[in-house]
Amino acid sequence: MFATWRHMLKNVTVEPMLLVYFMTVAMSQTAGLNLLLQKACHPNEAPKGVDIECWDEAAAQDMVTKINTWKPILQNLVPVLFVVFAGPWSDSHGRRRPLMFLPIVGQVLTDLGILLNIYYWTWPPEVTAVFECIFYGITGGKACLFIGVISYISDITSNQQRTARLGVITAIFFVGTPIGAGLSGFLRSLIGFYGVFLFSIFCDLLSLQLGYILITNPPRQHPPAKTSAWDGLVDPNEIVRSVKTVFRKRDGYERFIILAMIVISTMTACPAHGEYSVLLFYTRYKFHWNEVTYGMYVLYKMVVILIGTAFAMGLLSRCLKVRDSIIGLAACSTLVIAATGNAFADQAWELYFYPAVDMMHGAGVAVAKSIASKIVLNNELGQLNSVMAVSENVIVLGIYPLYNYVYRQTFQTFAGSFFLLSAVMGVIPLVLFIYVFLVEPAEFVEKEPKKSPPTGISIIGDSLKIDSTQQNATPEKQV
Repeated sequence: MFATWRHMLKNVTVEPMLLVYFMTVAMSQTAGLNLLLQKACHPNEAPKGVDIECWDEAAAQDMVTKINTWKPILQNLVPVLFVVFAGPWSDSHGRRRPLMFLPIVGQVLTDLGILLNIYYWTWPPEVTAVFECIFYGITGGKACLFIGVISYISDITSNQQRTARLGVITAIFFVGTPIGAGLSGFLRSLIGFYGVFLFSIFCDLLSLQLGYILITNPPRQHPPAKTSAWDGLVDPNEIVRSVKTVFRKRDGYERFIILAMIVISTMTACPAHGEYSVLLFYTRYKFHWNEVTYGMYVLYKMVVILIGTAFAMGLLSRCLKVRDSIIGLAACSTLVIAATGNAFADQAWELYFYPAVDMMHGAGVAVAKSIASKIVLNNELGQLNSVMAVSENVIVLGIYPLYNYVYRQTFQTFAGSFFLLSAVMGVIPLVLFIYVFLVEPAEFVEKEPKKSPPTGISIIGDSLKIDSTQQNATPEKQV
């Protein structure tokens, strides 16, 4: 038993850093969204408590949802360009840590900028929204961090371990996010907006320190293609290589499966992005919740999804060896059912019921990334993850405005209509998972990781299979 625990602790790398980071981002974003709403409600001075009524809730929500139609574009446009080069740069240099650390630095700068907006309360909500976006965008945001994390995990795990390990990463997201959202409302009621963002900065720095201590750049099979840190950082040819990685001819249905997983990963994440951009407004308007009650609800919802993700990735995938495509199919089916039920919920208890139906939601994204990572070669992981990150960020540019527009047009007549968008988006990955299940060979999950070819060997046509053992190397602690 103790040997098992020692083995588990020895393999802990990115998990502590991610737990603190996800908690911090959720806390900062929830408090930031509420800050915009409070500035719209009380433009002249900050309210003294969380239960101070808004002078005109409908007018304030209309103002903030208008901001939310352009804010995500400003927030995610630069990361789209950033991640195009980040993954290939990471592959060619063999370095993953900078992709994980830079977004955390950006979060520190974001929280400092919001503190400035709290001090100058009369600055309009639009200015605060710009401060929320600018530093997050130029440092790559979550998209850059996920490229680093997924590529790193793929480097250090076998195919058999990878689905479960990525499931752990997904589970950590569903642990850290509700803790942060719940703490946001609680801390704001206790120590105000200043306390929330100062504590957020402390957690950002803690996350950075945990990553520096626990994460080392993985061993290299072959010398890196580039030696200087700046060499090839902005190389237009990397865009071409990344696209070719996705579209080049492969064995059997592998190319189709990769493309399907990119679509699934993107579409499965859309409902969460869109819903949370308006969920606070929805619960305030329809059920008259304050931010503390809302934080507790988000905590409950994420814990339920955590349990479902742990069940899917731990028991079904790791222990029972259920195929990834079956897990994804089940996750998308429950997403459609739960989203439809939420749309027509009239009582608060119904909002607590449907997350239990959708408890495997997080498994859909995890298995999509896992399936795709098992097909490509090791030196293609960063390129694949860049394409995935770009597709997810590009669609977010439209998802946030779409959800906020639909909510703004319907919240006084059919407030839950935005949930129907989630149901529709869940149908597309559901159909793709069914097709992948039919064409994917059953023995696919048992394959060993595909090794990268030695430097200088190109791949033309079908996937190159290499049966070689990984050379021994000492992990490098290099930024």
